[in-house]
Amino acid sequence: MKTKKGLVCLFLALITVLSLFSCGEDSPVFCKEEYSTSAGTLTLWAAYSHGDGEKAEAFTDEELSEILKKTADRFETVYTELTSGQALAEVNGETDVILDADEVFVSVLNQAFKLSADTNGAFTPAHGAYTELKKSGNITEEAVAEALSHCGTDKFIIDKTTVRKSDRKAKIDLCSFAAGYALDEALKVLTESGVEHGRLSLGNLEEVFGSKPDGNAYTIGIENDGVTPGYFRITDGCVSSAVTDPENLNYAKKDGDFTKVTVFASQASTAEALSHVLLNMSEEEAKALYESHALSFEAVMITKDGKTVMTDRAETGLYIEETSETEKDG
Repeated sequence: MKTKKGLVCLFLALITVLSLFSCGEDSPVFCKEEYSTSAGTLTLWAAYSHGDGEKAEAFTDEELSEILKKTADRFETVYTELTSGQALAEVNGETDVILDADEVFVSVLNQAFKLSADTNGAFTPAHGAYTELKKSGNITEEAVAEALSHCGTDKFIIDKTTVRKSDRKAKIDLCSFAAGYALDEALKVLTESGVEHGRLSLGNLEEVFGSKPDGNAYTIGIENDGVTPGYFRITDGCVSSAVTDPENLNYAKKDGDFTKVTVFASQASTAEALSHVLLNMSEEEAKALYESHALSFEAVMITKDGKTVMTDRAETGLYIEETSETEKDG
């Protein structure tokens, strides 16, 4: 996978970004702000520099701060709409059909459903009945079986802005997709404002774009129980990171082979969802998904016995120092 002009998203098991922005008299205009959001603390960095590395005059600190505020507002708006908004409530009501559903929400729903199809159902945004059960605490074998009977994208038919349900109790839950999607949308605010270098960090999620202002690549180390088996150097890239907890999967039907997963994809929403999917897969299933080419992604996966498994193009456009424990998948 090459990182030329397009954005590349990573959903990392654990990530360290070193020397994000340089300091000193010749540093570019740079601003960092933190905002409280429904998904946690969102930290944003933005910088602008001329190609020759001279200090830019395009933005003042105040202007950059205002851009970051708009970025945070965009994240909050998108995230709350996808996780607790009116459009979601309408779709999750016990009804057979929703006429004139919110057009934007339906567009996002179509993206999530396509991702479900591309993973052969391993990722499903239609598991709301099960997550609602988990929140209730009534986790009995009978209750789980009942909830799972109402899960699946096959319970929904989407035609333009009309959403039909074959099961009135079927519900949508975008929580393993929404934060990444909202970050993708927030990132657009930064780039469309003319910001050339930036970083968005939300707890376990992180995105960067462009090279560092000094023209160097970002350096990312992936840790495995305190040991760093490899480093990635990324330019013109987007990075999302998280430690994924098996207890927070859509609905785990079995234990996967991995304890930590790193996914490289074209969007943070896709990377976020795939990290959950891969964590609950065996090595063979992960390899089959990768080789199906249904989705364009690369991955670094750490197994329960500490082995590091990589897809065959994880190094393309990236730099990694391998250890003797590292194996390539494919």
